[in-house]
Amino acid sequence: MPRKGFFRQSQLTSKKIKNSNNTTHCKKCKLNEKSKTPYMKLGGSGEIKILHVAQTPELLEDRKNEYFISKAGSFYKRKLRKLGIDLDECSMTYACVCHSPRNKKPTKTQIKACNANILKTIKEVQPHVIIALGEAALEALIGNRLNKEISSVAAYRGFIIPDREYNAWICPIYHPNYVLAEYSPEISETLFELDLKQAVAMLNVPLPKFENEQDKVSILKHKKEIIAFLKHVLYDYSSQEFMTAFDYEGTGLKPQRKEQKLYTCSIALTPNYVAAFPMLDDSEFLNLLCTYLKNHRIKKIAANIGFEHTWSQVKLGTQVKGWFYDTMNGQHHIDNRPHICSLEFQNFIYFGIEPYDQHVKKYLKTEKGGNQLNRIHECDMYDLLLYNGMDSLTEYRLALVQMELINKDFYKYYDSITNPRPQDLAPQYFINRK
Repeated sequence: MPRKGFFRQSQLTSKKIKNSNNTTHCKKCKLNEKSKTPYMKLGGSGEIKILHVAQTPELLEDRKNEYFISKAGSFYKRKLRKLGIDLDECSMTYACVCHSPRNKKPTKTQIKACNANILKTIKEVQPHVIIALGEAALEALIGNRLNKEISSVAAYRGFIIPDREYNAWICPIYHPNYVLAEYSPEISETLFELDLKQAVAMLNVPLPKFENEQDKVSILKHKKEIIAFLKHVLYDYSSQEFMTAFDYEGTGLKPQRKEQKLYTCSIALTPNYVAAFPMLDDSEFLNLLCTYLKNHRIKKIAANIGFEHTWSQVKLGTQVKGWFYDTMNGQHHIDNRPHICSLEFQNFIYFGIEPYDQHVKKYLKTEKGGNQLNRIHECDMYDLLLYNGMDSLTEYRLALVQMELINKDFYKYYDSITNPRPQDLAPQYFINRK
C-alpha cells in the first residue's frame, strides 16, 4: 500500500480547499491602518466563473470602494470586453484586500497574512478559471506550494496550470500596470492580449481528471521480482520498438569520484506504469539492466539525458543506446525562457503536480557541489523508490505532451496512446490545435 503522507492532500484531490488557520494574522500586515476602505469585499456578480486576482486596491479604488476603476483597471476592462467578457459579471479580489501605500507591491509577509481571504473567496466562488494579474496575485495563489520562489511572473505568464487544490485553471498574466509602463508597449501589450485570450478560452475546457499518480508506481524490493520485471522488459517486447523512461538516484550529481554510486533505478513502460527498484550487487541483475540500456530498439526518455548517460558509462561501464527524447531539451524547444525546464516546474504547469520530494530532498542535497556525497543512505528506501518512480512516470507523460506539441512522429514507437492521450494529460495546450 502507498505510504500515507508522501503527497500533500492538495496533490491528491480536486474537491476541497484545505482550511486556512491564519485568519488571526489578518491585521498583522498593518495595511488596514492606512486604507480608507479596508478589507474590500468580493466584487462582481459571479455569473461568469472567472476569478480575477489583482495585487491590492489602487488609491482611487480604495477611496471609492470599487474594483478596477484606475487607469490600469479601465485598460483591463477594455481588453476583456474585446473578448466578450464583462468584468462585472465575473468575480474580483486582491492578493491583499487593503490598499498598499503608493501602490507598492505587498511583501510576502503581507500576502501570507491575507491568504485566508483568497482561500475563502475561492471556496465561495468555485471559479473554473483564476486569472492572476502579476506576481503578488500568483504568490498569493501558489507561493506556499512550490519549492522555488516566485520572483517574477515572467516565468509563468502564458502557462495554464490545472490546479488540483482549487479545482480550477490558474492563468498567470502580466499586471496591467506593467503593460502600461513597459518600454516596449506594443510587444508587452500583444503578449498580454494573447495570454488573456487564452485564459478566457479555458472557460470551455474541462479540467483533466486528477489522479493519485503514486498508485501507478510499482515498488520492487526483492531480487526475484526485480529480475522478473527486467526479463519482462527485455523479452516480452523484443519483437517491436517501444518507448520507456528511466531515471537513477545516486549519491551525488557527478559519478567520477570513486565513492559515488547508484542507489535506485526506475523504468516506466507506459504513461500508466512504472517500476522502481534498488540497485543490486548481483551479476544477473546487472547483466539484465545493462542489456536494457544497450538495446537500441528500446527507445529511452529522460530529463537531462547527460546525467543517466554519464552515470551508466562510469559506474556500469555501459554505453546507453536508443536515446530518443530529453524533456529538458524539449521544453527549451517549446519555450526558451530561463528557469522553466526543470521536471518539478514542468510537472506543475502541465499536470498540476506539486513538488513530491518532501521526504527525500534533504537526503539528496549536497553541501558543496556535484562531486560531493549526499546522505541518500539515510533516506527511507520506500520513500526514495516512490520518488524515483514518480520521476520516470512524469518524464514519460511529459515527453508525450511535448512531442505532440512539437509535432514529432512518435506513434511508430508507441502503438496505442489512448489512455491517457497527451490531450487528456494536458488539455490546456491543445485547445487551439487542429
